Amino acid sequence: MLLQLCTLCKQAVERPMINIRRHLVKYSKASADYFSDDEYEDYLKEDVSKETEGFIPKPKRPCIIKCRRSKFDFYQGDTFPKFEAIPLVSRGWQHRLSKGDYFTIYPTESSPQEELVSSLTFEDIKLNPKILESLEDMGIKHPTPIQKLGIPSIMDRKNVILTAETGCGKTLAFLLPVLQQILQWKSLKHRGVNKPVALILTPSTELTTQISNVAKKLTKGLDINIVTHTGGKTRKIIYNPPITEVDLVISTVGVMNTLVGNCIYNLDEVRHVVLDEADTLFDITFKKALCNLLRKIKIGNSMDVEVYPSAAQLTLNSATIPEKVEETLQEIVDTSSLLRISTGYEHSIRVPQRFMRVIGPDKPAELLKFVKPKVKSKIPIIIFSNTAATCDYTNIFLKKFNINSVNLHGKMSLDYRRKKYFDFKNGICNVLTTTDAGARGLDTIYAKDVINYDFPLVSAEYIHRCGRIGRIGSPKDCRVINFIQRPLEVVMTCKIEFAIRKGKPIPMIDLIHSNEDVEGEFIRPDLTEQMSDPTEKDDDSFAKSGDED
Repeated sequence: MLLQLCTLCKQAVERPMINIRRHLVKYSKASADYFSDDEYEDYLKEDVSKETEGFIPKPKRPCIIKCRRSKFDFYQGDTFPKFEAIPLVSRGWQHRLSKGDYFTIYPTESSPQEELVSSLTFEDIKLNPKILESLEDMGIKHPTPIQKLGIPSIMDRKNVILTAETGCGKTLAFLLPVLQQILQWKSLKHRGVNKPVALILTPSTELTTQISNVAKKLTKGLDINIVTHTGGKTRKIIYNPPITEVDLVISTVGVMNTLVGNCIYNLDEVRHVVLDEADTLFDITFKKALCNLLRKIKIGNSMDVEVYPSAAQLTLNSATIPEKVEETLQEIVDTSSLLRISTGYEHSIRVPQRFMRVIGPDKPAELLKFVKPKVKSKIPIIIFSNTAATCDYTNIFLKKFNINSVNLHGKMSLDYRRKKYFDFKNGICNVLTTTDAGARGLDTIYAKDVINYDFPLVSAEYIHRCGRIGRIGSPKDCRVINFIQRPLEVVMTCKIEFAIRKGKPIPMIDLIHSNEDVEGEFIRPDLTEQMSDPTEKDDDSFAKSGDED
């Protein structure tokens, strides 16, 4: 063993002994000055024996927030004084010198998608045998938690509000009871042509197509006529209306409102209405058309399960249901009859999420730095932007560096969007740039990473963007990368970080339509005058999150 001169005792000793002595000087009050040589050696042996014999180290706590500056790290079990400000990494991000700072939020709970009830099957829920065969052909045997909770209540003819995290099987939770009810009611009454018995309304074309594809797989071999309506062919339908016995209509709100207004469909026989992505349908963009449709349907409070019902049943479904949804529905349905069913995971962190402070000129380079290694490894990525113009820009920028990508937003034609999404879903292209038009309805387990090139100013949109990964069947090591550039994006980041450090789910915030003071307690007073970065040339206005479909 090589000897080395110890700077503490000025003697030549073995190197391991030097490390032990330095450790004792740093972490204990004892040092070589307090002992003779013999006593000090005995003390060291005694201390080493305490560390090696019977010593049980404290278990490491899971890290919830890992920061670039370790003093801001947050571990499970950490608490804060009641009357002191909670330290936030993003509080100082309004200053331009914060460029390059970052932190990562890690999930602290097991994914609910993995918590399938192995002892419970769809046979126990008493579904139709033919529907069970279709589920078996699709490889689905056990219900997820939201399906276990939601399907029995819907089949009991209750007005239900389903809230659960994205990608947990909410579509089957309302679609299976609807198909079961249609099979029961078809033989009880002759309705005539163009009088559906069930209606599913959605805000986007992609979501409508997704639900329609799942419904047609489930009804293969069953006597259920399903009609799907999306934008692009409404005028053709009005001029040459279909005349057929239809059982289920799946449509976007705008198209269905136009068809009903032109007397193409009669809603008198509708006995079940499903509002998928209800939070979006209650937005000002769709609210007028939605309320116009619901007023033409008689929605009841409690209905008989066995006989043909005299009123319609209402089911609302979304990962982010507005808290004041009852105020919107009070003129249409008795809000006391609405039964809320949730898993409790709807606003929680399901995959690691990194927040990075960047400035405008550096964003394309940062995007390229993250995308290039993923493309080489053939890892599928979805890149979100707030506007169609930025979506097109990111697509063109990546192609200039020989990165094959496809873009998708609401200003494209339906057929073109379907082709682009088909290329991404089937692995022809591994990079998809899109707006919030792709945040809902893209039911794919192919994607592994999500990059928010523009951070949304509505937390509901952020939740749905993150929901494109971490779904049932998705890769386990998914993650989200967020580029934080503009002042309001910093405010949104502060609110999310604050909620996580307080042990709460992601709050429902809308900084676009809100009139409240967005600075609040998160912005330092000495930085409020430095809201804009002088190096950023395009920060005069904030783009609206999303685009109209």
